[in-house]
Amino acid sequence: MADFYKKYNSADKLLYAKVDLMSFGWWNCANQHIIHITNNGEQEIKFKKLFKNVKSECEVP
Repeated sequence: MADFYKKYNSADKLLYAKVDLMSFGWWNCANQHIIHITNNGEQEIKFKKLFKNVKSECEVP
């Protein structure tokens, strides 16, 4: 809240509002139009059918 009031009471509050609108408002609107793929394992099966010899390095958690 302190950051919000700092921006709200600033002389540049219109600039802050535009940045927030373009950053968060646009993203929230555009996010609904992005195709989201469900990871059900089918992609990995198809990948392994296409590429028989794949080497990968993964960090172990």
